[in-house]
Order: sequence, then structure tokens, then C-alpha cells
Amino acid sequence: MIWQVLLLVPIFPSGLRRIAASNLGHSSRERAWKSLANALRSENDDVRKAAGQALCQVGEPVVPIVTCWLTYQDARTRAAAAKILATIGHGARPATPELIDRLKDPVTNVRAAAAEALGKIGPGAIEAVPHLVEALRDNSRGIPAVVATALGNMGPKAIDAVPALLSLVNHIEDEIREAVTKAIGKIEPDADEIVPDLIQNLFDKDEEVRISAAEAICQFGPSADPAVIPLMQHLDDKERAVRAAIAKALGSIGPAAATAVPELTELLNDKDWGVREKVALALSNIGPASAPAVKLLTRRLNDDYPQVRRGATLALGQIGPLAASSTVQIMERLADKDASVQEAAGEALGRIGMAASEYVPALIRQLSHRQPSIAMAAAHALGLMGEQSVVAIPHLMEKLTGNNTGIADAAADALVAMNLTVGGYVLKIAELLQHDSADVQIRTASILERLKGLSRPAKPALAAALSSKNERVRIAVQAALTSIQISTQ
Repeated sequence: MIWQVLLLVPIFPSGLRRIAASNLGHSSRERAWKSLANALRSENDDVRKAAGQALCQVGEPVVPIVTCWLTYQDARTRAAAAKILATIGHGARPATPELIDRLKDPVTNVRAAAAEALGKIGPGAIEAVPHLVEALRDNSRGIPAVVATALGNMGPKAIDAVPALLSLVNHIEDEIREAVTKAIGKIEPDADEIVPDLIQNLFDKDEEVRISAAEAICQFGPSADPAVIPLMQHLDDKERAVRAAIAKALGSIGPAAATAVPELTELLNDKDWGVREKVALALSNIGPASAPAVKLLTRRLNDDYPQVRRGATLALGQIGPLAASSTVQIMERLADKDASVQEAAGEALGRIGMAASEYVPALIRQLSHRQPSIAMAAAHALGLMGEQSVVAIPHLMEKLTGNNTGIADAAADALVAMNLTVGGYVLKIAELLQHDSADVQIRTASILERLKGLSRPAKPALAAALSSKNERVRIAVQAALTSIQISTQ
């Protein structure tokens, strides 16, 4: 009772009222929840926020109480109620009819909050689809994007909304176009019905329409392969944004867009770095069929822009052994000043595999680099190389006990990635369960858990570690033992 009084009486300091709200959020009594809902109409922003957070914390049981406040006279309270229901998500399904009514609320913020809540409820609010389609015609700022996102969250059940969404694919506002194209992708309509219309839009005289068409094609992935030739015809578009969007669309189609490799390779010399980045990423998605681009991709490893260097590095990695001639240059990228490029270089070396195995000693040395991101990238590469990097196992094990958590975790991931190659070292790894550091013990147990049946020889060491005084260690050890048991049944 005292917390309810403190919350609802305005004369008390807002800090004390926030504490009261927090305490009521832990209550299992409906009376306490009603007090929190009453606080949604407070004139004090901090109190309203604290009450809302407390109701969200309670979750599904407060849905009937919060739903009642969707019709309160104060718009801020109505919007707050809708936002709480959005946070509760799927469990707020009983509020669907009232939320549908709020789509026609006179206040924009309330309409937006109601649409968001329906989207968070998802397929459970499927009866809202026709009402959300109608709400797409609401031109108030922010509404179409929120509504499109909500429809996308409904998934394939919102298929009837696709025509209305397509009508907004060429909208002048970026936010709306992006929300619409993502929604179409989540709804997953039949590509044969949609892609032909998008192909026609590629030839529109309006730059924004061409961009929107390419962005929408991205949502269909390999199913959009009939668009490859039309997309290729626009790789030389005079507008850089169009060229970038076209390259991205071709990349989204993947290996089926291999016929575009020669044209994409030429576009690696585009004067705009954004276009070069999208082209490199497209070649990466196309994979080994991008081998004819290796020479130019290797040049792009020294591009002035890290985004382009990263894209080129990823592409060479996806091309795999056919990009072996670039191994030296990729090794140099391990020391790139940009961490994302370093990581990409480690992955690329691992994917090139045996062709890059002669550089294993150099990668082992990089494990001790003073810059952690370089050491982590080297560990990643060694893990992907598998049996070609078996000599690195003792060095990776040494890093498990280091002071840098990132490097230690990267070494653990590498050992797991090497899988069968590590089998003979399981008992040696298990010895680390006796390490003084709980973090090392947990990391070790995690490795053994992920190695599954290969960790069977470590069962006695794991069983002994169950007596640890540290609860986190015991949980990790038990997870490892369970994994071994399941995999050896």
C-alpha cells in the first residue's frame, strides 16, 4: 500500500516515486499493476517512464489493464499504453482489436505506437493486416514506415498487403522505401509475380525509381535471377547511387549472377568508393565464379577506403583457393589500420586454405602481435585452415590463459573450428579446468562442450570440476558433460 501512495501522490519527490514504481513492478498483485497504469497519466515524465518500465517488467499479465488506457483522453497516456504493449510483444495479442482502433487515432504519435505494437505482436495480430494496409495511405510523418515494418513482421500471412507495399517502393523518402523493401522481403511473395514489374522500373527515367527497383530486387535473393541481364544493362548508369544499388542487387542473387562478373570486375575501377565497395561485396557473394576478378580485387586491397579494402578481402576469401596468388597481399592486410579489414583478412586466409598453408608460421607469430585485433584475425585464419595449421594448436592453447579476453576467445573458437585436428589435444586442454582463473575454466569447458564427442576423454576432468565453488564454472562444466553424453548416445 505504501508504494502505491508514494507513486500516485504528486507531492512526493520524483526520485522516490520512481523507486515506488520499480518496487510495484515486482509485485504479483493486480492492485499494484493498476496503480502503475494510473501513473501513466502523471504530469511528471520521469514517473510516467518509470511506471511504463515497471509494467513492461511484469509483462503479459498486465495486458488487460494497459489495454484499457488506450482510450484515455490524454494522448500521451494512449501512446504510452501502446508502447508498453509493443514491448510485451506476442503476449499482447488480446489487445489487437483496441490497437486496430488506435490506427485512426487523431494524434500521430498514438497511431504510430499502435502500428508498432501490432507489428510486435506479429502473426498473432493477422486480422490487423487490412487495417494496416489502409494506414499505409496515412501521409503523416513516420507513419508509412512504421506501418510497413509492422506488415513485414506479420510475415507470409500478410501476402495481401504486397500490392499496397509495392505502390510505395518508389516513395521519395528513403526511410519509407527501406521499410517497404524489407517488409516485402519478410512477407516472401512469389518472385515470379513481383520481379517482372521491378525489372520494368529499372528502365524508368527517374533515378530514385531505378534505385528503389534494385533495392526491392535484393529482397528476393537467388529467386530474382531473371533480373540479372536487365541489371547488368545498368552497371554503367550515369548516377553513382544507381550503379551501387545495381551492384548490390546482383550480389544478392549470388552465384546465379556469375554472368555479370566481367562487367562487375571493370566497375572495380569506378571513381566512387561506394560503388567499388558494393561491387567487391557483389563479387564476394557470387563466390568462386568471381575468379576472373582476382587481379583487380588484389589491387583494391590497397584502396584508400577501408570499406573497399574489406570488400575486396572478403571477395578473395570467397573465391577461395583460386585466389591463392593474392595470399601475400592478404597477409599484409592482417596489419591493416582498420580492424574490420584485419578480420576479413584472417577469414580470407582461412578460406584459401591449403594454398595459404605456407604462411602458417607467420600467422602463429601474429598471435603475439601487440594489437589485439591482428592477433584475433590470425587466430580466426588458423582455425579455418583446419589440419593445415595443426602446428598452431599449442600456440592457440597458450592464448587461452592470456590476459586479453578477445584473443583468448578467438583462440578458443579457432580450436573448436579445427575440430578433428584438435582431438589428440583434448586431455591437454582439459588440464586448464584446474587453472586458477574461473574465466579460463569456463572457456575451457566451452571448448569441450563444442567439441562434443571428441571431448569424451575429458569426462573425468570435467566430473572433477563439478565440485568447483564457482557456480558459473559448474554450469559450464555440466553443459560440456551433457553435450558429450548426447553426442555419444
